[in-house]
Amino acid sequence: MLPGARIISDLLGLHSADVAPALQVSYPPFDPQAVREPLLKELLSFWLARRDNRGALPARADIRPAAIKNLLPCIAIADVIDAGRDFQFRLFGTRIVDDAGIDLTGKSWDDAPEAEDVIARSRHLVKTGEPYFVSEIKALWSPRSYKSYQSLALPLAKDGKNVDMILYGVVFGCA
Repeated sequence: MLPGARIISDLLGLHSADVAPALQVSYPPFDPQAVREPLLKELLSFWLARRDNRGALPARADIRPAAIKNLLPCIAIADVIDAGRDFQFRLFGTRIVDDAGIDLTGKSWDDAPEAEDVIARSRHLVKTGEPYFVSEIKALWSPRSYKSYQSLALPLAKDGKNVDMILYGVVFGCA
């Protein structure tokens, strides 16, 4: 180890294996009232209506595309792989593709620019089963003139409790 490297290693929390500690992130509880963008509010209402009276999470089978036809361009659906180790998109809406300048259909978050935060949020969602909403997310990589977006992520579970898919609603250029 180089002189001084041990001090830096200790300050950064690196240990004998020189591996960075796991990032500890705290997320606020989901607040449905924070979702104000009309398309995302509609998606949230649709998802909430599919939860059963015990609060079980809806499954992919509960979502009929014809019922949310106007939302489809702003929707992405990802399979949860290995309890959140990875996420593979089976659907990436056309408006998201146009606005983001990337189509992740058949790909994972690892194929997206600057995806570390969304991966962490998605893993938290898988662990807790709680939706999340974020707004004013910087998208400097977007080919469009606006540089931010809002995202609503909603858990789906075949068994009503173990998240196996995530339904994302994404809208660019909102205030």
